[in-house]
Amino acid sequence: MSQSVLAERAGVSFSTYRRLEATGQVSFADIVRTAIALRAEDALLELFPAPEYATLNEALKQTAPGPRRAPRRRKGADECA
Repeated sequence: MSQSVLAERAGVSFSTYRRLEATGQVSFADIVRTAIALRAEDALLELFPAPEYATLNEALKQTAPGPRRAPRRRKGADECA
């Protein structure tokens, strides 16, 4: 399949498709459209693996931030007030 035919099937401009091949710097939507045109959309699933937790509580424990420290005071901050 030629580049121009693939670009047309993907619904992207030819220059967008060429930029995708050359630099990879296109929108995620353009990548998805191109993957679908190539019938390679299943490979996109590898970008987002299934989480390793079974419940919402497990997910919250894994993504919870650690304890926060108080901001450091600038030297001379008391003198400005």
